[in-house]
Amino acid sequence: NMTFTKERGVEFRDFDVTSGVIPMYTPPVTDCSKQQTNGCVALPFIQTLAKVEINVCSAIAHIGFHMYLKSVTIDDIAFKGSFQSLPQASWKQLDERKCVEFCDEKMEVGMSMQPVGVKMLLPQAPQGPVKLTVDIYDNEGNLYTDDYELTTEPIKNTWNVGKYYVYNIVLSHNNATFNTDIIENLP
Repeated sequence: NMTFTKERGVEFRDFDVTSGVIPMYTPPVTDCSKQQTNGCVALPFIQTLAKVEINVCSAIAHIGFHMYLKSVTIDDIAFKGSFQSLPQASWKQLDERKCVEFCDEKMEVGMSMQPVGVKMLLPQAPQGPVKLTVDIYDNEGNLYTDDYELTTEPIKNTWNVGKYYVYNIVLSHNNATFNTDIIENLP
């Protein structure tokens, strides 16, 4: 469901990000003459969603503990909204929210940063932390703790249209810390 008006540009109403569709738009193209463009007008399409990636590593792997990641979630995320491209590209979220899961299978976390999951999400200002659930084993394979929950500080970035956010999370036995890389143009 897409419409276009000169005032609001391209509009998508009541879009559900879980549909699997990644809507795109192109900004207005002005001042093109046949002599300047050889009769071709370039239309740079921009993704309307934000791409969010989570990577993890273990700060305790080097001292003989084995950490297995079971779940990575961000709670209270809007997944339905309406988009307009003018006067600037923006989303208005609807009230429906859910918990977004980035990791759906158990994986061992080593000393090197490794990818956990990538999601295309509605641009918004998330207020909560990243929550992680792990099992920790000692060097002999004995269970040290299971279903242990770690949380990061709350996410402070506002996810914007067409941007790529990478959260690199370091897990230890009692906390989870992250840094954020923001890539301006989605690959």
